Amino acid sequence: MIKKYEDCFAMYTSESPAEKVILSYSKEEANYIKSYPILPEQEIKEKNGRVEVTLNIKIIDDLFTELLSHARSIEIIEPLHLRERFFNYFKEAMERNQ
Repeated sequence: MIKKYEDCFAMYTSESPAEKVILSYSKEEANYIKSYPILPEQEIKEKNGRVEVTLNIKIIDDLFTELLSHARSIEIIEPLHLRERFFNYFKEAMERNQ
């Protein structure tokens, strides 16, 4: 793997530093998450009936879009700014569609 892309999702990168991201998925998504990892080097463990994924990754729009595709089952544990962005995305959508 080209070093420039080792902490990126998809084929895009950013000059921003990689961050520790912790995600928790429902047990229904466990097989998918294990079969299709976000990054090759990520830690996956089962915790409280869910699947927790820890990775070091650059937070770019493509990653955010991937997380949105799992909105029904995902909880963003860290970092807080990503969790808040996720929450605000849905809050704004709900306000527009009331």
